Amino acid sequence: LYREALDGSRRVLGDAHRDTLTSINNLAISLKRLGKYADAESLYREALDGSRRVLGDAHRDTLTSINNLAISLKRLGKYADAESLYREALD
Repeated sequence: LYREALDGSRRVLGDAHRDTLTSINNLAISLKRLGKYADAESLYREALDGSRRVLGDAHRDTLTSINNLAISLKRLGKYADAESLYREALD
């Protein structure tokens, strides 16, 4: 269902719409819960890039995206990358 929602959001609202970014993040969360961390990482990166562009670095949704990506990277053993994002979120 998350994939269908994302496809519909992309089609109707476009990639840069806040609701589309939320759909991307929701699909990534679902994949993470299924243990598909590499797939989730890709979507978290897309959501973060879009959030930075559309909402700015200091927006709470962008900070949430930073945290979500960091968690996924940590699960993948990419500790240095995760730490860098955690530090960014704290700044």
